Amino acid sequence: MALRCRVCGLVLEVRSMPPAYCPRCLATRRRAVELVAAPPRQPAVRGERTRNSRPRDPFPPGDGGHARPPRPAPVPEPPNEHATAPESGPASPSASHLASASPPRLDRRRRLTAALALARDETAMEVAVLGEIRDGREVVRWLAGDAASFGLSVGASLPTKDTFCERLLHGRIPNIVSDARADRRVNDLKLAREARVGAYIGVPITSRDARLFILCCLAHEQRPRLSEHDVLFMRGVAATIATALHTTSAADDDQEDVASSSSPGARDPDGRGA
Repeated sequence: MALRCRVCGLVLEVRSMPPAYCPRCLATRRRAVELVAAPPRQPAVRGERTRNSRPRDPFPPGDGGHARPPRPAPVPEPPNEHATAPESGPASPSASHLASASPPRLDRRRRLTAALALARDETAMEVAVLGEIRDGREVVRWLAGDAASFGLSVGASLPTKDTFCERLLHGRIPNIVSDARADRRVNDLKLAREARVGAYIGVPITSRDARLFILCCLAHEQRPRLSEHDVLFMRGVAATIATALHTTSAADDDQEDVASSSSPGARDPDGRGA
């Protein structure tokens, strides 16, 4: 059998358990991947040249003494008197810009954007946040969704004592807070009151260079249907994000925060950047 993604069109043959989401566009199997029959392999038509076959030799050795006709000698092309040698000079601005662009950085940006949007959509929340715990503060690195309604922006930071994530890391709250206003463990947080947070789900991420991140999703209203299945899904997205974060450092993220503040929407798919 095979899986075909309705979003990007990728067809992936599977032999055992199918993947939870499309490896190309990260669309989940539940919403964008359907099970289709694997296309049968067509037998080679007689006389048709296949990848592993060779054209039939019309003059096989020992075929009645027929000699193979000699190949015609290649005719040299006359020189073009009007042709000129290409001028050597500096590359065009567009070419130099493409040469200086870093493909790993661009690929990392696309993967992080897609992963955050996927986490937000599949958990039915309003914003997805990737924050880094650094020097006693939680710094917002990436956003996807309606960040403005929560007062969040890329590069902004809060003391960790005022965040849900700090209590998650210390085991004071579980991964899911379905009703933040009624939960006494979090309803005293400044962020919960000022941002009007009604529900929270989050998982920690540790990068290969020992940096600590939090992937979380927020909603203004309560979400009683959040379950352990959503936590497992978030951990799968977090694994994808951890791989993408391996290509950067804290200094690189600080530079991108400055760049995103001068170009709104550079790191927020909905155009609500700093």
